[in-house]
Amino acid sequence: MTSQLTIDFAVDKLRSFDNFFVEENEALVDALKRFVAKELCAPSDSLFYLHGSAGLGKSHLLEAVCQMGTELGLRCQYVPVASFINMQPEITFGMEAADILCIDDIGLVEKSQVWQEALFDLVNRVIEQGHKIIFSSQFSARESQLSLADLESRLEWGETWKIKELDDEQQIRLLQFRANCKGMSISNDVAQYIHHRLSRDIASIIECLDSLDAQSLAEQRKLTIPFIKTVMDW
Repeated sequence: MTSQLTIDFAVDKLRSFDNFFVEENEALVDALKRFVAKELCAPSDSLFYLHGSAGLGKSHLLEAVCQMGTELGLRCQYVPVASFINMQPEITFGMEAADILCIDDIGLVEKSQVWQEALFDLVNRVIEQGHKIIFSSQFSARESQLSLADLESRLEWGETWKIKELDDEQQIRLLQFRANCKGMSISNDVAQYIHHRLSRDIASIIECLDSLDAQSLAEQRKLTIPFIKTVMDW
């Protein structure tokens, strides 16, 4: 018998499907929602594999899954691999008790045979419990550098989806969408200016908006290019 998971990996409650910028990923979001809600008919129904480049919102989607599952009365657990990779694999004991388990960035275990074996065992326990597990990675299971063939094969059992990248115009709309979610109004000119100065990834956009939101509230200032230059030291 395995012990129950005792470490609580926090979920960002501000990350939901409602504030995820869908654009070209509508089919993916719909697939994740179906996965959360569906009844299991076969072992392969237990698995979902999400991959795509860094900074596109994979973590956001996994945390959104947890939010939706919790609202449906399910036990959900979000587990970023970076938070436990330096711990003993026994930390996974009991994780299978979650109705939906989200393992973020499985690619971090590529160089650890021990961790690959631990995650393979975890997947099997999840399936035995009749629960669900979602993995995210920058690469598809087949393109990964996993040395444990059994784990690679198991990751290909269920649904596999690739998150689509956004072009520059879509990223500008993303910036305005995220700002609107925070109650900020950003003109096209200001949005284009911020986008021009940032790395082209969602994490950079969100970090910038957080800084601007806090400072604009503190100073009761509108988001103008001169104000942004001062706050961001650009």
